[in-house]
Amino acid sequence: PLHIAATKGCLNAIQVLVEMGANINCVDANGNTPLHWACLYGQDDVIDELIASGACINALNRTGITPLHYAAASKSGTPALEVLMRHKDNLSINSRDKRGRTPLHLAAKFGKISRLLDLFRYGADLTAVDDNQMSALHYAAKEGHFAVIETLIAQPNIDLKAEDRNGSNVLHYACIFKREDVGLKLVEKCPYLVNSTNCDLKTPLHIAAANGLYNLTHKLLLAGASVTASDINNHTPSLCCAKNSDVAECLMIIETVMIMEEMNKKSSLDGEENTTFSPNPRESRHSLLNGVCTQLFTNSSFESTRSSLERSSFDDDKSFEDARQSFGNSGSGSPQCLIDRKSPLNSSIPVTKIVANNHNTNDTATNKKMEANDSDFY
Repeated sequence: PLHIAATKGCLNAIQVLVEMGANINCVDANGNTPLHWACLYGQDDVIDELIASGACINALNRTGITPLHYAAASKSGTPALEVLMRHKDNLSINSRDKRGRTPLHLAAKFGKISRLLDLFRYGADLTAVDDNQMSALHYAAKEGHFAVIETLIAQPNIDLKAEDRNGSNVLHYACIFKREDVGLKLVEKCPYLVNSTNCDLKTPLHIAAANGLYNLTHKLLLAGASVTASDINNHTPSLCCAKNSDVAECLMIIETVMIMEEMNKKSSLDGEENTTFSPNPRESRHSLLNGVCTQLFTNSSFESTRSSLERSSFDDDKSFEDARQSFGNSGSGSPQCLIDRKSPLNSSIPVTKIVANNHNTNDTATNKKMEANDSDFY
């Protein structure tokens, strides 16, 4: 009866039950006390009465969850958190459940910004990580709560490069869990994470490409993501996106640009005149990338973009013609030099066939594993 009264906010019933000798710290089948239930449902008047009657403020249920965990994360927990904070001297604000999660982790997971700020104010540990080395940033990125990420970023001493036990940071998580909007904003906020690698040497670009996140893939490329970075299996990003032809095509185009840059670099070392790119290589790559990707994804002919490319990327008609010959002029959007190019892994197999037939399933397995380990706490 005491649990039901706490859930419904029946203050008079609780007072009568306590006077009749009810155990204020009795537990249900999951180890929850009446105080757990009152915090879960935001019954602030009941919380004060229970604590005044001797309820254990740091009681643990069977999974190690405290009343504060519930108050930090539940739909109705805001008033409950405010009441608990009035007893902060006796409150374990960084208490961990059986998976190592603090109330701050759960507030981030469920997108509770006001409660995050309250927890900060009362001394919650921003650097705390759970048993998988996941920080509050990881939880926010996984669930797609960019407003929470912004709130966390604004705090002093936050480690934006924090890695979980697999070496994945917040940008990796946005890619792994297909939170494209979050990923796009993170690239702008934290450009230094663009070429970061996890324990499998995967960059965010590897994962975004594998998950078919075209907008994020393009954003990463414009931010300087390496298309030649190899993971632990010696796979470049293009080899991770077999099932996503749009991303595969974009990456192959960019690899073509990289080949041209490499050829230009070699020519410079050999003392030959630079005739491929304008004097500013970074501007040239940016302009060429935008021009070529735009033409590919609109299925227009290569010639339709000649004028803009001529002005932005090449010094003269001869330079443009040299580049055009490298790309091919079939109008199909498939660069001839890529179709003919051989894979470094197997010289007898064209890159296009490898991209079509090689899909690394490790990412999918990792995603399922991480999802299975992070079910809701109630």
